[in-house]
Amino acid sequence: MRANELQHGKLYDCTMDGDRGIEKTTIIPLAADAKTNRRHIIIDAKSLQKANPDLLRRLLAMSFQEIVDENLDGGPDRHSSCFVWRFTLDEHGSLYYEDYDCYLTDFAETDTAPNQKPNPPHSRPRP
Repeated sequence: MRANELQHGKLYDCTMDGDRGIEKTTIIPLAADAKTNRRHIIIDAKSLQKANPDLLRRLLAMSFQEIVDENLDGGPDRHSSCFVWRFTLDEHGSLYYEDYDCYLTDFAETDTAPNQKPNPPHSRPRP
């Protein structure tokens, strides 16, 4: 699967190739800028999904510019614990993150969707 086929809010396994070598990770594509090839991606998405599902839901609802305005976009003044990085879609169908000379490739959709609502708890019968 190519990077331009990734869908907003879906969870994907992929390969990250950067300064630390080749690593496996999970990502969730967020908002993209319609004027450029830039898009926000949640890195290590499964960890964020477990640690802070409310933040994940908030990020999924944000526009590209809202993520930039709140300094969640991987810029020099970003929050240090932020999972959101700003990638550029290159001509080869990969996502490139300039600050770490890092590429994301080999995308495979997983069957766990973070934007799915959990099943409601079963209620006990009333006495």
